Amino acid sequence: MKKQRVATQPRLIKRRSWLAGWLSIGFLLFGLAFGLAEYFIAAAVFVLLLIIAAIQVRLQHPLFELNENAGKIVRGQTGQVTLRVSNPGYWPFFPVRFKLSIKKEEQEPIQLADYEIILKPQEVRDLEIELICPHRGEYLVYLQQYYAEDIFGFFAYPCCLSPEKKLISLPRLDLSTVAEAQSDLIEQEENIRGQHGQRGQLTAESRTYQRGDSMRIIHWKKSASRRELFTRLREPLAEYSCCLLLDNRPYASGEKAYDYEDRLCETACSFLFMQLSIDHPITLLPGNLNLQSPQDMDKAAELLAMVPFNNETIFNELTNLLGCIQLPMELFIATAQEPTPYLHLTEQIINRGCPVVLITPFCDIKTVEQGLSLPLPIIAIELPQTISPWLEV
Repeated sequence: MKKQRVATQPRLIKRRSWLAGWLSIGFLLFGLAFGLAEYFIAAAVFVLLLIIAAIQVRLQHPLFELNENAGKIVRGQTGQVTLRVSNPGYWPFFPVRFKLSIKKEEQEPIQLADYEIILKPQEVRDLEIELICPHRGEYLVYLQQYYAEDIFGFFAYPCCLSPEKKLISLPRLDLSTVAEAQSDLIEQEENIRGQHGQRGQLTAESRTYQRGDSMRIIHWKKSASRRELFTRLREPLAEYSCCLLLDNRPYASGEKAYDYEDRLCETACSFLFMQLSIDHPITLLPGNLNLQSPQDMDKAAELLAMVPFNNETIFNELTNLLGCIQLPMELFIATAQEPTPYLHLTEQIINRGCPVVLITPFCDIKTVEQGLSLPLPIIAIELPQTISPWLEV
């Protein structure tokens, strides 16, 4: 449903309107002084033009309709919105001035375009405007300083209503970086599950080798006879489940906070895609979003784009997990800060047989290791440098 913003700009009376008013008064005085009809006619003409101009800008306004070509955009990726400007009346507007801006929460608005156009009677014009969202989250696209002038240029009135559109900026995902890191991730997870007795049993069934398969599950006998690498298949773990918990404690403020949130959410996105691409279902917390395949990544990205950062969420989620009768097979915590405040809760989870692994951006690994009193394994993920469109994942 489209929202409307009520214009608050005052009515502008331009210099030429004052000139027309003074001329009409002057001609009227000359007419009274000299008794010539020509002066009265000239005064009446200027008064009539002022009346026509005032009626036009009061009764007719250009219409604005804002349509985003997609309600979602990847952070840093160039998107596009379509602004339709139409003149439903039978008078032209000379000209229509407006600025299109984008804004997130308390940030300063970012101006996208500054236009000055002339609208003919019954004319409809579509303007394609590019935009880039610098951070993840919800943005508001709206008009600023929008005025329409009458046919004579005497008055400039703000348009009555301005359209608004909400746009969601998703975290970035670098598919090339994910592909390179998958083999290392699989190896680390095999070690973690093996230490906790959670490794599935190898079966007699096999398939051709795929990039990322561990060398320890190569079916050497079959590979030698077929002269092609084959890997043994594992039996699926009974009721396999794992969770990724986002450590959404706030960090700093202003631009630093936005950069930190972007970094952590993109790390979580990369890890989720790694898990789903090797057929490991996973639950994202907070939000309790169950993900089964890479096709679910769009939902995960939207949740990560909108998740708020506050002090209580991670403690509440860990407490809720401890209250469950059965814990997940694995718990991953995406963090870029020292995990010291909630280590006592993590230790209780480990004591109940659930391994805990920290997922962190590669550039923040030293920060996470500071004050880490428990021997928790850490998986560091390189941040994306390129942008992949989510709809193609």
